[in-house]
Amino acid sequence: MDLQYYTDSYHRFLTNYKVQGEIFITFTATRIEITPSGAALGAVVTGVDASIAAEPEVILQLKQAWRDHHILIFKNQQLTDEQLLAFANYFGDILQQPAYIRKGETEPYLPPLVLTLANAASEESSVNLAPNYRKLLPHIDHDWLPTPSSGSFLYGVELPENGPDTYWVNLIQAYEELDDATKKQIAGLQLRHSIKFFFRHILKRIC
Repeated sequence: MDLQYYTDSYHRFLTNYKVQGEIFITFTATRIEITPSGAALGAVVTGVDASIAAEPEVILQLKQAWRDHHILIFKNQQLTDEQLLAFANYFGDILQQPAYIRKGETEPYLPPLVLTLANAASEESSVNLAPNYRKLLPHIDHDWLPTPSSGSFLYGVELPENGPDTYWVNLIQAYEELDDATKKQIAGLQLRHSIKFFFRHILKRIC
């Protein structure tokens, strides 16, 4: 599980879809609501305060909702780094990104568990994307690792007023809807994922 702060349009993508059905799950002490987005993926979860400990039944339901919908939106949350990490632990072990040696230094740098990113200059950001690279290419987080993270937590700190520029794609559905001839054609193929290619411009600025 990968933990990240984002100060761009993440966290708003699925909030404006018209819902097509509602699911209500009631437990003894907690009532949560999972509302599918009506799109290819995503659901909005209400009735959960991520800043406090969750009941085991709620954790199981959230895990199942994640498997079913792939993206879960938790609105109006106020979390510290510690609370974000604690909530993320319900979904799996936290990914520690590999250490690396930054440009001009000799000692390895170990990235924090909660990484702060911004597409505008910010002294608090671990990475400031240059104006020319504020819009990243389509990607899967940490696909260059031998064992990529199973997901990412994105906590919006500062969001745009005019809507998002960030989108997600349901690759499972995309594959399932391929015709049999295409599936046969790509069966057995392997891809080489390299962080050097994806960050070839950005790495020059941060390393």
